[in-house]
Amino acid sequence: MNSVALDNGVLNRHWLTLATADGLVQVVVEEASTIRFTDSDIDEQVAAALVAVAKHRLQDRVS
Repeated sequence: MNSVALDNGVLNRHWLTLATADGLVQVVVEEASTIRFTDSDIDEQVAAALVAVAKHRLQDRVS
């Protein structure tokens, strides 16, 4: 994550770095509309993990 100073605060940008057959690929997560993995098993595991994180975040806000 890196931060960019703004007039009224700070904008946090989160980077995702992946090792691919062609080398390292970096993406600013906030600028990506979709992130998919070509390996369907990995794509499903990441999707399930993100759902679990979101569910726990919601529970933390309610309690």
